[in-house]
Amino acid sequence: MKHKTNPSIESLESRALFSTALTAPTPNVAASTSQDVGFTLRLTESTPFTGEVAFHASPVFDPPYQLTASINWGDGTTSAGTERLTSGSGTFGYETLASHTYSRAGTFKVVTTLTLKSIVSPPPVLPPIFVATIDSTAIVADEPESHLGGVQFSEVATRPFTAKVGTFDFTNTGLALSASIDWGDGHTSAGTITQTGGDDYTVTASHTYARKGTYRPHIVVTARPIPVPGKPTPQFILLVASFHSIIDVAALS
Repeated sequence: MKHKTNPSIESLESRALFSTALTAPTPNVAASTSQDVGFTLRLTESTPFTGEVAFHASPVFDPPYQLTASINWGDGTTSAGTERLTSGSGTFGYETLASHTYSRAGTFKVVTTLTLKSIVSPPPVLPPIFVATIDSTAIVADEPESHLGGVQFSEVATRPFTAKVGTFDFTNTGLALSASIDWGDGHTSAGTITQTGGDDYTVTASHTYARKGTYRPHIVVTARPIPVPGKPTPQFILLVASFHSIIDVAALS
């Protein structure tokens, strides 16, 4: 008697043809191993985070399956992650990248659940296949009180301007600084940070107000590690400064 066998998913080492016309192939799922890596994320409340939350050592998954990730952030919220194939650390596998903002301080268990799902169109009846769960930890610090760095100045409605919106001090230890401005009129933009001497910095930004009024733009300065090729990058965002300025906007005469 001849026995029929299901074709296998092609791997990196040996790529074999397969067909989904009659029978879906069974993928070679790499079970959760000691090479699966969770991370300790050092974050600040109310400060957005985007970065790597888990790593799963595995060969490539080919059609009709695709690796997907769901992250439980430990604060009552979940979101989808993005999978990125990598071998940068010497181990072949998938990085899970995700974004989140914690609204309160504390220590949270972050659980990443990896699942294989069919991406064939039209899809055959293929149930999702559980792959692994990977635990990380988010240590979320309190948002510091506003630093005294705001300024007050006047502008004219409908007229574009570029101006200094605040100052702050920070002892930089090789981190990348960035500034974001919420202008108080429903618009946000990035600012330009300039070191003016020692630990002193200035934030400059451009904007145009459509209507007259008094606005209190919120300036937030954050710092994150600078990636170094060939070395793992720590995953954290440091809140450096948070303050308001005052802009009196007059009507165009």
